[in-house]
Amino acid sequence: MAMEEGVDLVTTWTHNPDLSVYCRRTYNRHRNLHTFRFALRSWLRFLPWISNIWIVTDRAPCWLNASAASNIHVVLHREIWPDAVAERDLPTFNSQAIETHLHRIPGLNERFIYFNDDMMVGKPLSMLNFFEGNAPVFSKLPKKYPPVASAAPGRLMLDHGPYPTTISIIKEVQSKWTAWFDAHSSDRCRKYLAPPFWAYQWYAIATGAVSRR
Repeated sequence: MAMEEGVDLVTTWTHNPDLSVYCRRTYNRHRNLHTFRFALRSWLRFLPWISNIWIVTDRAPCWLNASAASNIHVVLHREIWPDAVAERDLPTFNSQAIETHLHRIPGLNERFIYFNDDMMVGKPLSMLNFFEGNAPVFSKLPKKYPPVASAAPGRLMLDHGPYPTTISIIKEVQSKWTAWFDAHSSDRCRKYLAPPFWAYQWYAIATGAVSRR
């Protein structure tokens, strides 16, 4: 399967002053601890091979000068949300709902790495730390995980870290469990405990679509 173009980096960031009105119980998850600007600097410094950095947000940080680097792009939630459910789901304050639609970013490379906004890189890393050809790389794999036939994806708990994946993997997983992902998309305040990226990685591991190290 020919693919191997560039590798993009996707991150999510939100800072809405009305958050506590909508989602009081998840307020602490959205506190601005000012880690994002340092994470962004670390990606630019130690991952120079990244083709594009996509910041998916409800509003860009006031300090961000996207024009300073031609490969930094700000994408608003409404730009990746399907029109059919946008009115139902937005505004959202749930990162898991947003993660359900990251593969819809216009212009996103097939291969990308999802970083949370508090994940910093402390030394130079090669593309091979994340991808071997088209296959996401995992250095730690669980010995046991639910089979693909499982009716509830995402039960596999993975280490908290960057998640390499592909648009094709996400589309395949979502086509199998449409209702599960639709429930995440419509959940504005994070009731579900299984993040979509656990489901993507679980499926890739279970079907042998990853590179084991």
